[in-house]
Amino acid sequence: MRMKNLSRLTPKKEMIVIMSDEYAKLCHKSETEVFEKMWFYTNEFQEKFFKKKRLKKKFLFWK
Repeated sequence: MRMKNLSRLTPKKEMIVIMSDEYAKLCHKSETEVFEKMWFYTNEFQEKFFKKKRLKKKFLFWK
């Protein structure tokens, strides 16, 4: 759940690598496992965000 919250911070892979490295040190898990989960949640959030943005643009074109 905590890693999912971090997905909203940045879509940049370089930043996710740094955050996952530090987070893995704090929670005593493997760096690759943490990175995989964080990258998955980040991509998922970005897809939802842009989908919502496209729909708003399509339906709220008169504003």
